Amino acid sequence: MAVSNSCGSTRIAVESIVDDPRIDLESIVDDLAAQDVVYFGEEHDNDVGHFQHLALLKTLHAKRGDVVLSMEMFNREAQPVLDRYLAGEIDEETFLAESSPWPNYAMHYRPMIEYAKAHGIPVVAANASRENLNAAFDEDADPPAPNLIASSTTAPRDAYWDFFVEAMDGHGGTEEGGMISRIYAKQCLRDDTMAESIVAALDAHPGALVVHVCGKFHAEHGLGTAARVVQRRPGVKFRVLTMEAEPSVERGGAGDYTLFVPEAHPELENPHDDDDDGSADSDSGESEDDDGE
Repeated sequence: MAVSNSCGSTRIAVESIVDDPRIDLESIVDDLAAQDVVYFGEEHDNDVGHFQHLALLKTLHAKRGDVVLSMEMFNREAQPVLDRYLAGEIDEETFLAESSPWPNYAMHYRPMIEYAKAHGIPVVAANASRENLNAAFDEDADPPAPNLIASSTTAPRDAYWDFFVEAMDGHGGTEEGGMISRIYAKQCLRDDTMAESIVAALDAHPGALVVHVCGKFHAEHGLGTAARVVQRRPGVKFRVLTMEAEPSVERGGAGDYTLFVPEAHPELENPHDDDDDGSADSDSGESEDDDGE
C-alpha cells in the first residue's frame, strides 16, 4: 500500500491484494472512526474494492463498536425482512426471496450482511425502488407510500448537475423536462431518500458511526447523498472514501480518500470465501439504475 497526498486528498493505492490479503488501512482508520458518517463509494462490479470495503468495515467495527451499516443496495421496502433476517427469525432463502437483492449480492454484499448479522450491527435499507421513483414523477400512478421515499427533494442546477450531465456523456435532454433532466430528478430523489435514511439512523443510534455503502457518484466531491445529509443535519462530520480501478488525474480529489484497486484478478475468484459459511444466489432484484453510479 502506498500513501501520498494529492489535490488535498489522501490516496490509498492497493498494490497487490492477492500477494498480501492483509493489506493495512490503519493509516486512515483513526480519521474515519472519528466521523459521524463514512461513505464507502464503490464501483459496483469491482471485486477487489468490495474486499477492501469489507476489511475496512471490520476494522472500524473493531475500533468503535457502535457502527451502523447503511446500504444503497436495499430499498426501504426490504427493511422489515432485513431486520427479521439479522435477528435470526427467518432463514436466508426467505430473506433473499423477499428482499430483492442485487444480482451481485452473493459475491459482493452478502459478506457484509453476514458480518453484520454475526456481530449485531444494525443495517439500514436506505434506498428507494425504481418503481417508487417512477411513480413519484408519474401523475397517473398511485403515489408511493410516504415511508418508502424521501419526504422532500430538490433537483437544483448546481455542481452535482454538472457532474451528472458529464457522466451522461453528452446525451441530449438537458432542457427543463428533457430526458436528462427527468433522470436527474430521479437521481436527486434517490439521494434524498438515502440521506433521509442516514439521518434517521443517526437519530436512532446516537453517537454511532454510520457507514453508507453506495455507488461512488452518490458521494464524490461531497455531493449527492452526502450533501443532502448535510442539508438535513448541519455540522455532521463525514468522510468520503471513493475508489478507482486506475489512477486518474481528471478524477483526482473526488473523495477524502481514494482506493486505487484493480477491477479483478484472475486468482481472486471470490475474495470473500473465508467469510462465507455457505452460498447464496439470486438472479433477480434491482441493480444499478440508469442514474449515476
